[in-house]
Amino acid sequence: MNIKKGKTYRIKSDSPYFVDKYGMSDPNIIIEDTDEKVFGGGWAMQDGNPSCIAYAVRRAFNKAIQGDGQVYYGHIDSLGELVHESELEAN
Repeated sequence: MNIKKGKTYRIKSDSPYFVDKYGMSDPNIIIEDTDEKVFGGGWAMQDGNPSCIAYAVRRAFNKAIQGDGQVYYGHIDSLGELVHESELEAN
């Protein structure tokens, strides 16, 4: 899928993170851009960034998002989140 900035996508995830934070496992996210463009470097290079820390924890426990693939930064209900391209589906 060709992910475009400014577009809204649905998160497809079985992570309890989204349910705990947003009350649903598949919230909509508006993509701002790739993690490299938003942060000036990859998510793993960012010290103390809350969205990067949350993504690192989710990634550690979710084998589906471990490995290659683009990571995107976007907003869910005005809160910043990082998602792996495999977690996104057309809305």
